Amino acid sequence: MTEPTNPRLIHFAEALPPAQKYNLHLMVSASLEMLANRLEPGKPPSAAWTTAVRVLARFGKQGAERMGLLPPIQVVLPELRREARAMEPTATRLAASSTKPGGEVARELARSRALRRIIESHVKEDLRPLGECHYHFYFRTGDHVAPHVDSAQTSYLNCVIVVDHDAGRDGRRHSALNTYDERGGRTRVPLDKGEAAALYATATVHARSPVWEGEKVTILSIGFGPR
Repeated sequence: MTEPTNPRLIHFAEALPPAQKYNLHLMVSASLEMLANRLEPGKPPSAAWTTAVRVLARFGKQGAERMGLLPPIQVVLPELRREARAMEPTATRLAASSTKPGGEVARELARSRALRRIIESHVKEDLRPLGECHYHFYFRTGDHVAPHVDSAQTSYLNCVIVVDHDAGRDGRRHSALNTYDERGGRTRVPLDKGEAAALYATATVHARSPVWEGEKVTILSIGFGPR
């Protein structure tokens, strides 16, 4: 794929009907892990990578913002931790991580108007809850999530919450949320325990870097759509 292909692909993506646009989004997302594996620090990315990221930009806003400690989350954080610990043993293993739909505590937080209004104040956009919330567990050495984007049906914008993060045997916390740009650059989004980030997950290429030996991470993601 060469650079001149970019404008044609972007126009093609914009002209598709909704169902075909959804399928194109899935196909481009499926190529990201392979393309990301070819990225080399200090070297320009392939035209295929640049094209994929530019096409995905037409499916929504891009970016991630660290919001820090948010009061509606802090109030229920101990309950979230208890709920997550109870659910982890029965979580579904997917590739190199495990996931489980949120329980009642997580669902109640996902419905919180106070949380939604705080997120809206950060991103300067009106949002609507999508009723989607999932725990993600990274408990085994090497657990991670490869570069990808999420479906607009479940997470146009994700509130990413670090429910818990235990340091590895070396006493450090290595794993983190990362975002990628069309130049192949990677940006680490540092979040401490209890903190949250707003991630435009449909159009922003993102990943979680691997956990090290002894390190454990529990994430809660809550999906929002544009109003």
